Amino acid sequence: SVDLIRRAKAEGVAVTCETAPHYLLLCDADLQEDGRFKMNPPLRSEADRDALRAALLDGTIDVIATDHAPHAAAEKNRGLAHSAMGVVGLETAFPVLYTGLVKPGLLPLERLISLMSTRPREIFGLPNNADYALLSVGQPYCIDPERFRSMGRATPFAGLQVYGKNLITIANGEVVWKAEN
Repeated sequence: SVDLIRRAKAEGVAVTCETAPHYLLLCDADLQEDGRFKMNPPLRSEADRDALRAALLDGTIDVIATDHAPHAAAEKNRGLAHSAMGVVGLETAFPVLYTGLVKPGLLPLERLISLMSTRPREIFGLPNNADYALLSVGQPYCIDPERFRSMGRATPFAGLQVYGKNLITIANGEVVWKAEN
């Protein structure tokens, strides 16, 4: 599908493209018999993951979305075959992408910020309010779904050591979230 989008853009078709963190960082070799790995579409091959990464760099992919699906534990604890589709992503998107793509030099930080913030605002014509987050990229921490604010806990990134912890979020000039010490 990346090739189709790339060709359409080359032909001048007004089309946008998005993907989610789990498709950029995981592949079918990472699957476990656990509902936190069940998503739609499912994880594909390493070659498919690499094609998505290339599409980030060449501008084919315009946006990285979280694909946030906060299912209850009962919906996600039925194994890979019988769990509900979808994983949570709001609280893990930036840290897993920063750790998996920016730190190893695969994607510039400025491009990640554009894909997650600037470009979606442009596409949807959203105003550039005084909204921002202060992120700590120097100290590693471990993803612990039990500490999520979201009601969903199903993430394939549970237990992963990452960089990019959100310290504070400002929306419309007001603090709407602040990390616990």
